Amino acid sequence: MKAVRYRSVGVRILTAAVLIAALTGCASEQSAPPYYIPPPRPVQTYENVPARFPFDAHSAYVIEGRTGTILYESKAQDRMQPGSSAKLMTFYITLNAIKQNRISLDTNVVVGKEAADVAKDPTLSRMMLNLGQQVTVRQLLYGMMVHSGCDAAVALADLIGGNSDHFVVMMNDEAERIGMVNSHFAMPNGLPMPGEYVTAEDMALLGRTVANEFPEAVTFTSRTYYSFNGYNQQNTNPLLFMDARVNGLKTGHVDEAGFHLIASATTPGLEVISAVMGSPTMHDRAVNSENVLDWVFDMYTTVAPDWRASVPSSLPVRNGAAATVAIAPARAPLIVVRRNQQQPSLSVHANLDYGLAAPVSKGQRVGTLVISGVGRDQEIAIVTTEAVPAAPATVANLGRASADVR
Repeated sequence: MKAVRYRSVGVRILTAAVLIAALTGCASEQSAPPYYIPPPRPVQTYENVPARFPFDAHSAYVIEGRTGTILYESKAQDRMQPGSSAKLMTFYITLNAIKQNRISLDTNVVVGKEAADVAKDPTLSRMMLNLGQQVTVRQLLYGMMVHSGCDAAVALADLIGGNSDHFVVMMNDEAERIGMVNSHFAMPNGLPMPGEYVTAEDMALLGRTVANEFPEAVTFTSRTYYSFNGYNQQNTNPLLFMDARVNGLKTGHVDEAGFHLIASATTPGLEVISAVMGSPTMHDRAVNSENVLDWVFDMYTTVAPDWRASVPSSLPVRNGAAATVAIAPARAPLIVVRRNQQQPSLSVHANLDYGLAAPVSKGQRVGTLVISGVGRDQEIAIVTTEAVPAAPATVANLGRASADVR
């Protein structure tokens, strides 16, 4: 019955794909030959749950977004050209620039020559920018994330980096910082270049980083249509039109690598980031992504163990302006478990630093919450939720400090 269900999803997606005729990537997306038989693929799943569903993409990596738990992976470290999925890094850098108050959503951008030239290329997905036109960062983000505008990506790169070359350096610096150890970017819009590559694992990590650091990103990634310059453009992510769980993130396509989809999807018990890379056709990309999402949501959910008895609300601080500092887990203490199975008995304990001395910074790691009972132990950082400066130097304080030294 399960296999039949997944095939029916494929038929549903094919019908919708024909109706919406979504274009994704910087190159025009033409379907590959319809009869494609993929080679056997090595698959690993959380708790070794059998993965029985149709799937013919080159690689995939699926994680629970809040915990980072790997739910499904297949050839996830294989390098591939990113196509327009590279715009997800351009999106991330732009959101960071807004967060740092270097630009705002209302910042005006004058469209330069490179972006305008890209907009004239009918083989590319475009926002249809014109040379010298004034647009806002908000408009460019919609143009890039809804209809995958290659010209919008270049305009944002010009604004933030000065030009595309400088911006690419920023892209690779950010990739290294967040742990994308097997990726290298060469263009802000993902146009294929020698030495440009990503992996399914790295793109899922990038998708998770965007979702966790910028929850407001769904404003741009979930919008189904966006009108600009007289063109009503449709989101290139077909799952937005057929799966209410899905709220983004980015598609991509390049002839050399096939069709990609990095998706975020949410239910009350699970938040999922999936990267499905190298499907042979646009239709297959949608089917493969939906099949793996269906399987993940059918197989897994999360539980929240009782951790509060193991973690005090504060820790003592020596020589501080306050005697204690408030602490909490750095993320929600959740554990992925099998759905519809007897829930495991979980044990929780905390390793804490009781020797804190001021100054203490907000977000400083002061311990580890360890949850045991499912697979490997899960470790979650315990951090301060406020800062405690050093107490003003007084005779009494100096006396205590000298006593500490002795």
